Amino acid sequence: VDVYHEGRVSLLEMQKFMASAQKKKSDKELQEMIDRVNPREGKEANTAITREEFMGLMAEAEFYNLFKETFQELDFENSGYVRAGDLDEVLGGVRDLIAEKKHSSIIDDGDMDMLVDYDQYTKMLLGAAL
Repeated sequence: VDVYHEGRVSLLEMQKFMASAQKKKSDKELQEMIDRVNPREGKEANTAITREEFMGLMAEAEFYNLFKETFQELDFENSGYVRAGDLDEVLGGVRDLIAEKKHSSIIDDGDMDMLVDYDQYTKMLLGAAL
């Protein structure tokens, strides 16, 4: 990505990378990405980010895609909602890997049939209570 080995990824380099990954983004979208990790100072726009900042953006995008794909797989009826029990079952494998208390549910038994929308789902994945 850092074609000139400067330790920075320019807007043009980001465009080329996104095109090669078949993920076209407008200049405005790419500039917003740059501004998110490297905010503007004054009126001048930053036109590059460090390689580390770029890798952070790519990791963030990968998590977003993983969240989205998992939600879509659980949304059997394409309704925009998933059953809390199905979500708990999927998250159980991850929870068992990282938690000391194995096989404990993150959802109360009485709430297993509750419907969860995408916003609630992402909050749950990030550790917030519903």
